[in-house]
Amino acid sequence: MSCWESTFDNKIRRVRKCEIIQCAIRLLIDCFQLFFSHTYIAVTLLMMYATMWSLNIRFDTRFFALATCMLSYMRLSVIDFFNLAVRSLAQYMAAKQRIQDGPFSLKNITFNARPGDLICIIGPVGAGKVEYDHKLFQRVIHATALDSDFAQLPYGANTLVGDQGVMLSGGQKARVNLARALYRDADIYLLDDPLSAVDVKVSKHLFEKSIKSCLGHNICFLATHQVQFLRYATTIIILDNMGTYAQLLDSSSLFASLLKETHQQQQNQSANLEKQSSIEDSNLIEKQDTETISSLPPTNIEMKQEGTIKWRVYVSYLQASVSLPIALLLIVLLFFAQQTTALFSTWWLAKLNDDESYRYQIFKNCTTMNIHKSNTMRLMNDYEWKEHRNREFYTYCLTLVCWLNPWSLIPAVMAGSVMILLRNCFSRCSRDLKRLESLTRSPIYSHLTSTIQGLKVIRSYRAEAMCLAEFHSHLDNNIRAEYLHTTVNQWATIRFDWIALIFITCITFLVVIVRIAQYHFTVADIALTLSFSLNLTGLLQWMIRQSVEVETQMTAVERVLEYCSLEQEPFTQVSFNCCPPINWPSHGRIIFDNVSMSHSTDEHSPLVLQNISMTIDAGEKVGIVGRTGAGKTSFIQTLFRIGTLINGRIIIDNIDIASVGLNDVRHRISIIPQDPVLFIGTIRSNLDPFDRYSDTEIWRALEEVII
Repeated sequence: MSCWESTFDNKIRRVRKCEIIQCAIRLLIDCFQLFFSHTYIAVTLLMMYATMWSLNIRFDTRFFALATCMLSYMRLSVIDFFNLAVRSLAQYMAAKQRIQDGPFSLKNITFNARPGDLICIIGPVGAGKVEYDHKLFQRVIHATALDSDFAQLPYGANTLVGDQGVMLSGGQKARVNLARALYRDADIYLLDDPLSAVDVKVSKHLFEKSIKSCLGHNICFLATHQVQFLRYATTIIILDNMGTYAQLLDSSSLFASLLKETHQQQQNQSANLEKQSSIEDSNLIEKQDTETISSLPPTNIEMKQEGTIKWRVYVSYLQASVSLPIALLLIVLLFFAQQTTALFSTWWLAKLNDDESYRYQIFKNCTTMNIHKSNTMRLMNDYEWKEHRNREFYTYCLTLVCWLNPWSLIPAVMAGSVMILLRNCFSRCSRDLKRLESLTRSPIYSHLTSTIQGLKVIRSYRAEAMCLAEFHSHLDNNIRAEYLHTTVNQWATIRFDWIALIFITCITFLVVIVRIAQYHFTVADIALTLSFSLNLTGLLQWMIRQSVEVETQMTAVERVLEYCSLEQEPFTQVSFNCCPPINWPSHGRIIFDNVSMSHSTDEHSPLVLQNISMTIDAGEKVGIVGRTGAGKTSFIQTLFRIGTLINGRIIIDNIDIASVGLNDVRHRISIIPQDPVLFIGTIRSNLDPFDRYSDTEIWRALEEVII
């Protein structure tokens, strides 16, 4: 309502920019680590070869195969695991430093209290005031004047109030908080100004029925600014003084001044009320036309998508980084370049002559010509080690196997078809379980956030066990979904292994048959066929699992796009021709013309305001009265175009506010909200987020509100 979106958007972007820089640095370090991890074996083998060649030590490919295997295990333990350990240690140290101790606000407090005492604590703001029993429940509800509110709520006392009670008004939240304390039936009650959020009539009811009646035999500490109730207190504590009502009236100048000021205000209010002969009723405060915000659905139900991931999700994901044609072109070119290079180089290695001197001379010439900088050594490493790590793709091995032994295409097609059918079944389960896991994870964060925010209340009511049980319930639901997701993955792995076993058996028999049939099949071809057939099944499993994993992880993008598609507010700015005059509003004449308003865009949602028609002339001071939850706050919100205007219009100085931009309306109207909100930062940043005013003007505003 204050049009601070641009300021906070800039703050978020600055923080996000710093976060992106830190993430980029971390990713750069990971890239160096990954580069070193992938080049470690090739560089080490190259250095070994250069050393052996300079010392005239003869070697063959078997030596390189054994060395590659040993270096691969060293890479896993020395590079990969060490990097993981360092990262985990850094995260632990960062989390450890977040634990801080907070100072105490009150010190050296001493007093005595007896059962039946009502002790009131008063002072300047910020001084430091801070089994189901149906009969008791009904008594508490009546004492806190919540019975009429429950009658209007769609589910009565079982209505969900939402995060931080957003479905309730300020007065309703205060009375629910008081009712929660009364229902506990404790010996000592500490009430931190529960009467400040309600009107005079409700305040009197709460004091008479709740504090005096329900707590008449309990020790009660009441921090309040309602000094008219102090005469009923057994003891009154002022920040630096204590005594009875009569004692403080004689001895305390602060107490006497507070009473004098309050008494004068009450006399002025009585005089003003006597001048009014009648109060015109309005349908704004009629009970039969009143709907509270609580009549909305208690919470927004998260919708779970069904079916496969739509192609628009993948397209949107690619468009978020670069243009779609460029992204597709890069993917295709890099794929074919890598496959062509790997296929040709590995086939060339397999076709080398068995004569060791011939191979030795080739490697010697490659070193002289500096060709060792090419992919030969790296592809040799791929041949001996990387295939079992699933670093290459399915087409690479399949093409090479079918080239060497075309008969292998028959079991390859059969195995591939069965795996694809199994993949379709597996992907549906994995995708839906991942969506379910994401849905069950949200309540964990919501409960954890609300628990941290209300930790003081939870501890004061000794509700740790209840909150912990609820947290365990949410956590169990999430673990169930994650466990099912893991189980499905293991189920698919076992099936893939069985298919791979059958495929390898068929390939082995085909190789034997072809060899017996005197087909032109060398020993190198047989070795390469069996080797790549073994890797082919693993690569096929890896490819299928990666495709399913990509589809599963794209559910996160799907949820982001779901949030992006939510209905947004109207335009903040309109064209220059439609902008209101610079001095608008110059008078402040407001007309409500048959206004009906709802907090939801659904046409069938209940109306918060219904058929409101009124005129407020310039200079008038209008009071909006009504019981708690009658729609007073919603009435003010319509001036800021918050909520959905079902019908009617609001005119300010002959201009319909629906025809101008949101910023033009909200910038030119000021409001003091019912629930004050202070943002993280300095007092100055909360007073002047746009840095438009000088220190003198800010100090003048602070002095006017006695800060």
